[in-house]
Amino acid sequence: MRSWILVFAVLAGCAGNPAQQADKLNAALDAQYSPMRYKYSQTGSALHIETVLAGEPGQSAANDDIRRAALDYIEGHCGFDEQSLKQVRIVRHLPPVWYEVWVFDSSSQGGRGATGISVVMNYRPEIDKTDVSFHAPGNVCS
Repeated sequence: MRSWILVFAVLAGCAGNPAQQADKLNAALDAQYSPMRYKYSQTGSALHIETVLAGEPGQSAANDDIRRAALDYIEGHCGFDEQSLKQVRIVRHLPPVWYEVWVFDSSSQGGRGATGISVVMNYRPEIDKTDVSFHAPGNVCS
């Protein structure tokens, strides 16, 4: 009986740690190339959790051809044109994969002001080609 109580106490302690839970959720979001992350803060007994855009502001690794093709795709499938691109956020630049979040102004589309779309560039040296994939939250893109 005592061992069950001890095991329960240990598991309950791990399950209640907001930092560990946020880290696990963020690792899962990273593996899915999500443009969002969870950020938490604690003041006294109150826990605040918010969603934030992944990465840090930086310079895109996309060359002109990839940038043009990516923007054409995003405009055609998501409705954001080049003028609405507000920022590029770097999540990870580790060749052969470059993972960025492109942030678009969505206030004119009834959004909350900014929408992040993950742009993942994967260089394939065996065929000298870069594959680009896009990951957006919910029903942002068709």
